[in-house]
Amino acid sequence: MIVIGSNNGRRPAPLPLPPTSTSHHPMERRDFDGSTRTICIIGAGPAGLAALKIILDTHEFKIGAWKPTVFEARERIGGVWLPAEPLDDPPLTPLYDSLTTNLPHPVMAYTSFSFPPSTPVFPRAPVVLEYLESYAAHFNLNAHIRLGTAVQSASYSELKWHVELSSGEAIDFDSIIVCNGHYRKPRYPDTPGLADWLKRKKASHSAWYRRPENMGATVMVVGAGPSGLDISAEMCGCANQSSYSSVLFEDGSTENNIDHCLLATGYEMSFTFLSPDSLTLDIFPIQAHYPPSSLAFLGLLLRVAPFPLLEAQARAVVRTYLSPLDIEQETADIVARYERLKHSIGSDDPMAIAHVWHQFAGGEQIIVPAWEKEMYENKALLRKCEADEWVKDVGKNGLQEWVDLLKRLLAKGRGVEARMDDAKL
Repeated sequence: MIVIGSNNGRRPAPLPLPPTSTSHHPMERRDFDGSTRTICIIGAGPAGLAALKIILDTHEFKIGAWKPTVFEARERIGGVWLPAEPLDDPPLTPLYDSLTTNLPHPVMAYTSFSFPPSTPVFPRAPVVLEYLESYAAHFNLNAHIRLGTAVQSASYSELKWHVELSSGEAIDFDSIIVCNGHYRKPRYPDTPGLADWLKRKKASHSAWYRRPENMGATVMVVGAGPSGLDISAEMCGCANQSSYSSVLFEDGSTENNIDHCLLATGYEMSFTFLSPDSLTLDIFPIQAHYPPSSLAFLGLLLRVAPFPLLEAQARAVVRTYLSPLDIEQETADIVARYERLKHSIGSDDPMAIAHVWHQFAGGEQIIVPAWEKEMYENKALLRKCEADEWVKDVGKNGLQEWVDLLKRLLAKGRGVEARMDDAKL
C-alpha cells in the first residue's frame, strides 16, 4: 500500500521514490544500463498531462533513462475540457456550453499548479481549458506531445508494447500509461422500450447536449448528477409542443406526455485500442504476459478531486518503474486484505467485500488537509452561494487566501440554510 502523507496543509505529499530495485518479473528491466525506457502516454487531457509532468520531474528523465511521448487524437490538449460540437458518434466530449466545475478550484487544482488569482471559485469550462494549457506551458510539456495522432492499437509481444498510430506509424515502447479518460462512451440504462425511443430519436444521451433547445412540451431528464441537474435547470421554459408517450416507473407510477428523454446516465470505461489479451476481467490470481508495471491506468476513479489525484497516481506509476511489483508479495497482500475485510464486515459475500475494498482507514488512507475534505463534502452548498465579487485579487499571496475565502463562503451558505430552516418552522 502506498501512503501519501500531508504536505503542510497543501495536498498529498509526493511519494518518496525508492532506488532502482531488482524486478521479480522475468521481463522487467532492472538497473539503468545506458538504454532508455520508452513510455507511451495515451491522451493529453488532465491525466496525460499529469503523467508527463511527473515523469519529466524525475532524475531518470533528466539523465536520459526515460523517454515519454504523449499521443493526443485531437488538435489541442485539454481532453474533456476541449469543446466540440456533437458531430461524432459518440461525441469527442460531453462538454455543454454552460458547464462550470462542480468542485471549488482550490480543491480541484493540481498540487503543483494553482489557478490564477481572482479566478471564480467554480470556473467555467474555458477557464479550466486555459488552466490546463498554462500547466502544459509552465512545465514545458508541449515538446513531448504529438497532437492529431491517435493510438489505434497496442499489444504486447517480444518484450515490447507494439503501438500502431493513426499516422500509419508503428512504434515499440517499454511501457504504456493509459490516460484516455472515461467521459466518451455513453452508458445507457437497460430499460424496456428505451431502444425504440433512441431509434425514433425520442431519447438521447446527454453526451450530445450542448445548449437548451425545443424538444417538446415535456422533457424528462434521467439522472441527478451534476450534468443532469444543470440540464434540467436549463431546459425549463424551452418547450412549446406536445406529443403523447408515457413512462412507467419502478414504483408503478406513470408519467404521460413525454416528448423527449435526456439520459444523463453517465459513461462506460472504454479501451478499444488495447488487444483483448491485454486486459483481464479477474484481478486474482494476478497474472499477465507482460510486466505488470508496464501498463498503467490513470484517472478511472469517480467522485474524487481529480487533478491532485492524477499527480499522486502518476507518482505511484513512477514508483513502480523504480521498484517493480513483487507478484508473490502482492498476491499475499491481496489474500490478507480479503480476509481482514471479510472478518470486519462479517460476510464472505464477494460483492459486499468488493464494496469496501477501496475504503481505507488509519494508516492505510490517503491523507488530505481537513479544509480540503470539508470543502469537498460541502461542494453543493458552496456552489449555491458563490459570490464572484469576493474573489478579486484572492490568491496573490498563496493558497491560504483561497482557504480563508472558502471558509467564508461556507459560513455564508450555512447561515442561509439555517434561516431557511427557521422559516419552515
